[in-house]
Amino acid sequence: MDSLEKGKTKVVTPKSGGWGHLLQQPLVLSRSASIPPAARAGFFPRGPLGLGSAAPEPGRSCSRSGGTAAAPLHPRAGTARRPPSISGTGTRGARLGPAPCGCGAALLPPGALPSPGGPDGAGPGPCPGPGPGPGPMAPPAARLARLSRAVSFSACHRLHSKALSDEENLKLFGKCNNPNGHGHNYKVIVTVRGEIDPVSGMVINLTDLKEYMQQAIMEPLDHKNLDKDVPYFAEVVSTTENVAVFIWENLKKLLPMGTLYKVKVYETDQNIVVYKGEEAISEK
Repeated sequence: MDSLEKGKTKVVTPKSGGWGHLLQQPLVLSRSASIPPAARAGFFPRGPLGLGSAAPEPGRSCSRSGGTAAAPLHPRAGTARRPPSISGTGTRGARLGPAPCGCGAALLPPGALPSPGGPDGAGPGPCPGPGPGPGPMAPPAARLARLSRAVSFSACHRLHSKALSDEENLKLFGKCNNPNGHGHNYKVIVTVRGEIDPVSGMVINLTDLKEYMQQAIMEPLDHKNLDKDVPYFAEVVSTTENVAVFIWENLKKLLPMGTLYKVKVYETDQNIVVYKGEEAISEK
């Protein structure tokens, strides 16, 4: 390093091959101040430093060192200053980093055109966009539903068991054992269950269910004397429980297997029987 006394200041000119490629220009030092450690590390901003000379641009030849000038260092952070432009666009403040789509391509500064990609291109090319989406959706799971339909019929009967004496029947059934019988306005609710058909949107066609109930309930029971007109009750007491079983057995023969779920019979608003086809488990 050569030094030249000039008044009260000393001009220090770095020799080539020394650390002048870091300083990139002459230094003006005062007699009263020593060289700060930051100066020795090269923490000086770009631009004139008192002698009117500017630092060479990065990538150009340095006349003092004979080599390529290093990137200028930030005076505070101690790290290399980011170039003022990206890819030659001249746009400052461009945000770096991967594109939000996750393809790995860097974001371009505002107003910049993407560099051509491919084997002959200089850059990675435009963003290819998000990758292929998820595969075809799986078909929805089958849905089970229950459907109910109600009908009403009128019939008469007498509660009397041939396995009991007249006295026992009278004691057991009371006025319902009247020899001339009595009548009811029955209400029956039939419930079926099954998968909702994806095409028709139905568990069962209501027109079909209506016809099945007509055959199983209305035709054999409506406006009939249950004990005399219905053969099933010739040996079975015509209680509401047995009426529900009779309807179940008739519907089971007509409906698709496993479709019938419940038969609910209202003898009156207060007397209701529900049957689901259960059978008693006999003890061994």
